Amino acid sequence: MKFNRLFKVVCTGMVSLTLAFSLTACGSGQGASKQTIAVIVKSQNSAYWDSLKLGVDDAAGETGYNIDYSAPETEADLDQQKKLIQDAVSKKVKAIVIAPIDAEALNEDLAQADAANIPVICVDSDCSFVGKKTFISSNNANAGSIEGRHAGEILMAKGGGTIAIVGHTKGAGNANGRIGGFIDTLVNDYGASVEELSPDQFISASNMSYYDAISVGRNVAREKGTNIKIVDLQYCDAKLEVARDNTNKFLDTYPDLSLIFATNQQTTLGALEVIKQRGLDGKITFLGFDSGEEQVKGIESGAISGLIAQSPYNMGYLGVRYANKCVNNEKIPSLVDTGVTFVEKSNLNDEEIKLLLNPETFESYNKTE
Repeated sequence: MKFNRLFKVVCTGMVSLTLAFSLTACGSGQGASKQTIAVIVKSQNSAYWDSLKLGVDDAAGETGYNIDYSAPETEADLDQQKKLIQDAVSKKVKAIVIAPIDAEALNEDLAQADAANIPVICVDSDCSFVGKKTFISSNNANAGSIEGRHAGEILMAKGGGTIAIVGHTKGAGNANGRIGGFIDTLVNDYGASVEELSPDQFISASNMSYYDAISVGRNVAREKGTNIKIVDLQYCDAKLEVARDNTNKFLDTYPDLSLIFATNQQTTLGALEVIKQRGLDGKITFLGFDSGEEQVKGIESGAISGLIAQSPYNMGYLGVRYANKCVNNEKIPSLVDTGVTFVEKSNLNDEEIKLLLNPETFESYNKTE
């Protein structure tokens, strides 16, 4: 029944699973035999990571592994995540499945795992470590681009407007992809101006330079007659209270702000609190990221115009499944795209969306056939 649940999630089309054409060969091994896989995520006390752990536990039950599941207290604690990797290596686990906090800073620690013949699998966020066996995640640049298209269409219909971005963790691969995809789409397709951002704030998923973005934005705006400006981007180390503070500052600094884009669960929850407290439900466009009970309520009330829903369950499930393949020296794809879906009020009650938002509780697909 557990595999059936995953299969249904994938095959609805809401979560399109895309495998890269290249395959990676993994280290040798003789199967599970109650050996241990370390799963290291970014933070504790999050519905997103709880959903990923559900997939981890289901796959572990099917493959016979013990799971050493751990996380720093917050996504800001890079040093703690480094220590968790070092602990996993010292315990001689059979594989490490990790959601890296930073795209670069963990490479030395992951290299130690690789040197000990412990395969490394990245989920949720990528890292630049060349020895990783695969990366299992949403395509974050595509996700940001989807949000950018919705933002552009909404603001074009209103004759233009201003945008502020609440980013989660500076330097995180998924943050860079989401923000970069969002900005690229707004600049290239809607003529958004980035001139109020500093060069250090600007991010592009396509490696477009800050000054090229200014030129492209001006040309497209002139051609299409648009007037959209990205006025600010601030990070919060994935802390809800800092996201809340940043949102308040945005609204105080830009009283006519048209749209807020939040890039993960904590930033979405923090911004949502402020919008509700200020009575701005439906008065400001708010695009969020990641799904949970409060976000669903926000869509229902009109406080959230739409959000990107990922499939952390599949990331966790496939992370352990592919770790098992590595232990058994089987080839695995070097990249797995677990897909994203834009959720808004009009599709919130679709069965496929309910399954995506609550894979552990949606009974219609959990029945044994």
